[in-house]
Amino acid sequence: MKTINDYFYGYNKNDIEDIIELLSPYEKEILYLKFGKNLDTYNKISQKKLSDVLYKRVLPKMRWYLSSLCKKYDSFVDYKVNLNDKLLTLFKENKTANEICEILSISKNKLYEMILSLENNGYVEKRKYFSDGNITYKKCKEIPDNIDSQKKTIFTQKDANNLKCMVISDIHVGNKLSDINLVSKVYDYAKKNNIHIILCTGDLIDGTFGIHEKTIENPIEQASYLIEKYPYDENILTFSILGDHDYSLIKRKSVDLINLLNNYRHDIVPLNYYKGLIEIKYDLEPKKDYIYLYHKTFGKGKNMFVPIYLWGHSHKFNTKFSNDILKISVPSLSYLTSFPCALELTLNFSDSLIVNTEVKYIDFSLKGEILSTNSFDFIDRNNECNRILK
Repeated sequence: MKTINDYFYGYNKNDIEDIIELLSPYEKEILYLKFGKNLDTYNKISQKKLSDVLYKRVLPKMRWYLSSLCKKYDSFVDYKVNLNDKLLTLFKENKTANEICEILSISKNKLYEMILSLENNGYVEKRKYFSDGNITYKKCKEIPDNIDSQKKTIFTQKDANNLKCMVISDIHVGNKLSDINLVSKVYDYAKKNNIHIILCTGDLIDGTFGIHEKTIENPIEQASYLIEKYPYDENILTFSILGDHDYSLIKRKSVDLINLLNNYRHDIVPLNYYKGLIEIKYDLEPKKDYIYLYHKTFGKGKNMFVPIYLWGHSHKFNTKFSNDILKISVPSLSYLTSFPCALELTLNFSDSLIVNTEVKYIDFSLKGEILSTNSFDFIDRNNECNRILK
């Protein structure tokens, strides 16, 4: 790449200049260090701190604004498909995202940009998620159906007899009672306890409504803050449905948080608005089990083959266990409640099916004190799992 226009291939110069005006003076200064005042040079930035700000903040921010404001390049006369053969080769070799970054000596943000460039050139990829926090990419040879768009699969290791997850909900980025550092505490707890999966039951941002004052009023800026500040670890994945506050972003601003996360944070995996299904299985094993994520209060579940339902929205912790079905209302990880909490969920398997679940209720306002621990046994799983998905 030699100029900023090469970097943002597919957008015209006027669009790029308009977006630059939205940057802060400091961000503009770093941008000019790289591309010059006239944006027609390509200089090397030797200071790592400045380089990190450019590649991890300024350029992703510009690309996001260009995409979210729908300022697409409107002249396709000179359009050429430009696929990265080296990256596609690594996909074919089933290299993980971590391995690809190491082989190409690039950051995760740079990898996401490269994959987004592939998608902008018409390439369709499908991501495969693993219980150790890894991701691989492969060609998608068919259009996903409606069920697939609401379901994500976590592939376990062979002969795995348990899977540990953290469960969070209702962090409400942009609300004055939200604190992204609470999510960082959950990440620290996860790393300390060898946990690689986080499940979230919605309301990542506060959106356009709420009863409390907002520190970030604009929901687009809330989403930007979420993408930039939500913790990152190369071995942790967050699977999340989106709630009513998240939905207000698309309803009021026509910006889809699902698209933003899919493009710029592959480690935050959005399922769908309001509900989604987590499938858990070993790659070659036909048997699988499920967790259902939902962003409403308790109700009657229709998919009776699902042993565990996780509910967001109420901000309160509660469990209900009946007829081999465990329903858990997930507490808010924010100060919208008296104290911010999360759950540690241990799923114990027999013959690839969940037969026992341990639920730890943890207060993250201070040092991660465990408030309670409960264990639930599922008695008749083999018969239940013969039921048909409706």
